[in-house]
Amino acid sequence: MVDSAGTESISVTFNNRGCFGFIQVANIAFEKLNKFKPSLDYKFIKDKKMEVEAKFAFFQWYLAYSQPDMKSLEPYYVWKDVVLCYEMYTTKKATESITFAGLLDSLNRGLFTSKGRRALFEEHQETVSHLEGIQGFLKANYEANFDVKAAERYILSNIILSNKMHNSPMLTPVNELQAIIDRFLDTETRCGSPEFYLLVLLLFWSDGQPRAVQEEEDEEDEQQSTEDDLSEDTTREDEASDEDQETREEPGQLSLDRLFDPNLQEYVTLMEQAFETTRYAKYLRGRYLLPLFFLGKGSGLRKWIHKSKLDAIVEEKVDAELSDEQEERTKEKWRRIHEMWITGDVWRIQEIQDILSPINVESCQSPLSPKDHKMVYVLAGGKKIEAKTRVDPDDDSALGPMLFYLGFTIQGPLVFRVRHPHMSGQ
Repeated sequence: MVDSAGTESISVTFNNRGCFGFIQVANIAFEKLNKFKPSLDYKFIKDKKMEVEAKFAFFQWYLAYSQPDMKSLEPYYVWKDVVLCYEMYTTKKATESITFAGLLDSLNRGLFTSKGRRALFEEHQETVSHLEGIQGFLKANYEANFDVKAAERYILSNIILSNKMHNSPMLTPVNELQAIIDRFLDTETRCGSPEFYLLVLLLFWSDGQPRAVQEEEDEEDEQQSTEDDLSEDTTREDEASDEDQETREEPGQLSLDRLFDPNLQEYVTLMEQAFETTRYAKYLRGRYLLPLFFLGKGSGLRKWIHKSKLDAIVEEKVDAELSDEQEERTKEKWRRIHEMWITGDVWRIQEIQDILSPINVESCQSPLSPKDHKMVYVLAGGKKIEAKTRVDPDDDSALGPMLFYLGFTIQGPLVFRVRHPHMSGQ
């Protein structure tokens, strides 16, 4: 906006009411036409279908990547109205969307904290067989088109599937995924999307362990690991033959003959620049960017932990604390889960500490740090990589040793800090 003096004024937040208002009006129009003039439905729906699809795509990534702020959530009716509008005008199911944001959100489905459950939709957790089907479809789509967007979704489908079943026979070896993204590095280096650079960082981030140690840990995990969130797929995983396990290359294992050793700091910078120069900086300004993945203790694809896995652990812990007889259980459950993320108590849960990998950081003096963040160096593979960490006004780092965990938002790496639980007296 420009005032009378010609000075440009930019709001610190984006007002999404125009986009959401379109959805609401489209819903009302559909219902009115269907009731009073059904003969006009076809033409009206055909004319508005593309606009509805565009608004659905907007809210899909808008809500997958962010929330209003760290202490508040989007009203439940936003996603409800968006989904109902999309399904009425397209006759497609919102949960069947396989966009980048749709894939990212797939593992959230069925959880108490999912936006679908909050919108009072009946949701079920994704099964391994369904995710394998998606991965197979996206693989075929990439091989038929060889474009960067198809490659991004295919690579992401492998990371998502790995989070559900780390030894699925459908998983593509990491060195093959690295080779795929390498084909686009020259053309995308200066004009890639934040999603593209996110995948570069996930595929090439150093495990920080010698290969021999990784192989030993992976072998032990293969024998002892149990997927808690599998249902009918558990039997199939347990019955996988030893011969298949020996002959099939571990899909989560990084390859020794990787094509190159990329400068990860360069891609962190490019990811930040891509965020600032695309629609994300405009529409997500002032909002809390959600962590999408966290660095875990595995290797290859297995080292990236989808946020849904942490949400499921927090939900289980809160369920154990609440009695079945308690009134307003749902409201109290929401309050406690949300409070654990706000206060940082989530990082003190033993089950979460068991799957996340602590990182080493060094202070970094940067005049470009936003006021609510400061910059640090993350030490990975003998290199220093810049990352943001939130500035906590109640920082208690002076009271004891700190643990640092690494996450990724759509803007780049983000470090989470928590006092060491064994040294803080808690």
